[in-house]
Amino acid sequence: MELEWQHEPLQWELNEAFVQARDGRYFKRDFQFNVDGKHVWGWVGVLDRGSRAKAGFSILHSGRVVKGWPDSWRPEAIYGQVQGSNDLVNQRLTGEVNLDAFEVTHTKDNIQWMGSEEDDVQEALRKECSEYREIARSRRREPRPVTDLEVQTALQELEAELNSDEFIDLLATEPVPPPEVVAADTQALVNGLDLTDPQFSSSVSLLPDRTLQIAGYLAFETSVNDPYVISEATSPSRVIVVINMNHPHVQQVSGSDGLLNYFRHCTYDAIAEWQARNRASTTDPDTIKLIKDRLLRLPMSIQMHEART
Repeated sequence: MELEWQHEPLQWELNEAFVQARDGRYFKRDFQFNVDGKHVWGWVGVLDRGSRAKAGFSILHSGRVVKGWPDSWRPEAIYGQVQGSNDLVNQRLTGEVNLDAFEVTHTKDNIQWMGSEEDDVQEALRKECSEYREIARSRRREPRPVTDLEVQTALQELEAELNSDEFIDLLATEPVPPPEVVAADTQALVNGLDLTDPQFSSSVSLLPDRTLQIAGYLAFETSVNDPYVISEATSPSRVIVVINMNHPHVQQVSGSDGLLNYFRHCTYDAIAEWQARNRASTTDPDTIKLIKDRLLRLPMSIQMHEART
């Protein structure tokens, strides 16, 4: 089938969806190899805008897609665990693989692998995609300046919140609980959670002969009425961060970049409090804000370091 618009044939151009190198080329290339005498070919690319829904490989057989969106093929040799995780590779690495020489299942919706065929194809594909996999793993979008319209829209929404009756009632009528009550409630929530398997963690070596253990948890069993984050930063060697994934504010966070920044704020609040307690003479709010400011500049420093190396 050929589609035309005003007598001009339409073409499907994918290039703009991929990361563009400084020399102007796009990170999308063809590949081909043989497995047990069977020819395999296709292409692989690195998406400029991460999307788990668009990542993964589509399997084609005789010009027909037998496996693809929204259930794309994610070979474990490339994407990790079954069906992949939610890292940058699983959000950015995409492609198509043609397997005409292989058998298909009787339902025509997958390949009927024989013997070690699937493992052999995965291993060959991993070698073909190794460079692009590393690019996808380290790729971060360049920061985009916010527009005047975005600034004005955000300010108008914020101003409306600050002038709302609900905001006034919250400041005027809601009592502030004493510190000992807050501490007791926080400890009770922490004691009621399973903290044996953190979703993210770090072990930071500090001089002299000190180690800080950072353990972060995503709490899906908490209530919408529980705090947005629970942190325990009083120990000189440990920081615990528990993020309430049922808090109403989480529903307003959009996409992986939005979640990443939200997780940063929750985590860096706790780390800034820990550092203020253990490294400074006071724990006043200004000190904590100054420490957190330094932490929030980390992503840009990391990107600049990666660009130099």
